[in-house]
Amino acid sequence: MTGSRGHDGVSSPREASSSRSCARPGCPHPVIRNPVGRPRLYCSPACRTETYRLAHPAAHEPLLVEVDHGSTSSRGRPTGHIWLVRLRRGQQQAVIAVGLGRPSADHLATQIRDVITPPPLATPAKIR
Repeated sequence: MTGSRGHDGVSSPREASSSRSCARPGCPHPVIRNPVGRPRLYCSPACRTETYRLAHPAAHEPLLVEVDHGSTSSRGRPTGHIWLVRLRRGQQQAVIAVGLGRPSADHLATQIRDVITPPPLATPAKIR
């Protein structure tokens, strides 16, 4: 056999020196360098995925549809009569509509929820 490993399965000094620790915080496993191409940063795909999840926590939070009181200064209506519809995920938010009455805001929020999380497919009838 011609390779970097001897007949007894022990790594050569060259292979041992080309490894470094995984880029995921707290991972003790070494990363063995590819002989060709860009060097690896992580010891496994699981470490790469976990590092991404730690760096992007908001990506795993649910997308919420909220109905809230809107600004009363725009149309001079009394407090509690103007509503807005907002989408929120973590700290990010987008206001979809402002200046709605409560029934209109609730209806719009329901329609958006149905688009975001459609109801489950109907189950087939049981055979008798």
